[in-house]
Amino acid sequence: MSILAGGAWFGMLAAERDAESTATAGSRRAAAAAAVAISQAVSTGNRPEALIPLLEATGDTKVLVRDRDGTILGGSASPSKQSVTVLVPGTDWSVAVAVPRAQGLGLHRFVNVFAGISVLVLASALFAMYLLVRDRHRAAIALADANRRFRDLVAADELTGLGNQARLVDDVTGLLSRGTRYGNGFALIAFDVDGPMASEESVRAVAHVVQEQARGADRCYRLGARVVSLLPEQGVGGAAIAAERIRSAVADSGLGTVSAGVGAYVPWEDEFAEDVIGRAGLMARQSALDGGDRVTVAETGSHQHGFTDMGS
Repeated sequence: MSILAGGAWFGMLAAERDAESTATAGSRRAAAAAAVAISQAVSTGNRPEALIPLLEATGDTKVLVRDRDGTILGGSASPSKQSVTVLVPGTDWSVAVAVPRAQGLGLHRFVNVFAGISVLVLASALFAMYLLVRDRHRAAIALADANRRFRDLVAADELTGLGNQARLVDDVTGLLSRGTRYGNGFALIAFDVDGPMASEESVRAVAHVVQEQARGADRCYRLGARVVSLLPEQGVGGAAIAAERIRSAVADSGLGTVSAGVGAYVPWEDEFAEDVIGRAGLMARQSALDGGDRVTVAETGSHQHGFTDMGS
């Protein structure tokens, strides 16, 4: 809106300037004609005082004739009005012809005022746009934070506060993508609570120990009676040592025992998240079949099916 108003104002100002320029040019031509007529009258011995009323009547203009000292010799033009002055050839006189007032609102007189108002309007519009963009940016950040909190809430296990199966699959899928691109490996440890009926209390207690023993970069999840620890940038050897340490901590806590299984991803192997997760779970079940309270490690590679028993 401000741009349209400014464009209309500048258009009117240009039209008025054109009208003023045309009026000034006409007055200059009239003054030149009057100067020539007066010069001819003087050269033939006539006095200009008698010629001036004739010039004003014929040309429908008001003139003012002065000598070099500024003394008015004749004419009805007002000395205070805007005029165009031309020297009379062969004399020390000058002829001034008044410039008629141009049609319009006289906006040219307020050009500085209108320019200042235009700058203020433009600055106000830009500031309003800045506030709008800032508020939208803040709203987008708040919405992104809300969505992230919602995803975290949906992907959390209610019993333990750890990640659930959906979160585990997502995280393993992300590590598989990094492994395929950059050659980074990782490992998984599955802990199954020993005993025919694992209660929620025992699962929660084991989950607490697993999380307490995990490294800062490790992530923990609960899948029913199973607790899973994801170890980024960790090979099968380091994961086996961590699994044994956690198994021992559970046993020493008096909470019961766990059957642990270790599976690892070898970089650039063609696998899905379910393959790696399933391999660690298979090793945990093998530990349970071998009597429990032990760690079983799968051989690396998606096409390897052997295992190593690290019994207590």
